Amino acid sequence: MPKNFSRKAFERWLKDNYESFKFKPRLIAASKRSFTLAFDGLDGITAEIRMYGEVLYWGDGELLEPSPFVDMSEVRAHDGRYYCELCEPTVMFPSREALWEDHLFSHMLGWVNKRYDDKKDLEVATECSKSGKMIRVDINDL
Repeated sequence: MPKNFSRKAFERWLKDNYESFKFKPRLIAASKRSFTLAFDGLDGITAEIRMYGEVLYWGDGELLEPSPFVDMSEVRAHDGRYYCELCEPTVMFPSREALWEDHLFSHMLGWVNKRYDDKKDLEVATECSKSGKMIRVDINDL
């Protein structure tokens, strides 16, 4: 099956950004309309990247609630540049790929790496509770 634009663009972006992931992504499913990644060390968490400019995050097969859903509505301007019509103010990108990198792939990298920080905070909280020390962990950040 030929790869769609979103998968080709992601694979090119990933070559330069793979080492930036604290939980390394790996492809676990692909179709004509989407592909799904799992992340080593984030058991049960997956990201589904859809060809229409969406990223959905799943936890153990359920859509995460509240969902950190990312959406984009790409438009090609008359001069050949791209922008997202959902964004205010409008930011122009030199290519469709640059728009996807900015709006979807970089966001996913940040979201995945935030899970690493949350996991470290949770481990610290667990360790401190064993020692009898108190530590404040904001449950909304987990």
